[in-house]
Amino acid sequence: MHSENEGRYMDELNATIESADGKHSIRIHVEKRPIDVPMSEQQPAAIKNAFNMLLTRLRDHGKFKIVISNVGSDLFSQVAKEYIGQLNQELLEVHAEMHKHGLASK
Repeated sequence: MHSENEGRYMDELNATIESADGKHSIRIHVEKRPIDVPMSEQQPAAIKNAFNMLLTRLRDHGKFKIVISNVGSDLFSQVAKEYIGQLNQELLEVHAEMHKHGLASK
């Protein structure tokens, strides 16, 4: 999927809120395999790994926007929505820096 941003098209990655066994996470669907970001557990290594995978995709494929598709009215859904909004902003800023230093392919 693509969305228009500043006159250019950018990929959209679908994300969903996953809940199982009392644990909640955001699953970002990418080409190779989904990226899971835990929300209800302290897992700094998993969050770091997810962010590194997103940075690698940013470097290799250019800008993208994460769109969360199943936002409900529950607390985890609202937190996930805000988290994705902030993450999208941070990824755009990182891409601009990568591009400025010749580290991004697009």
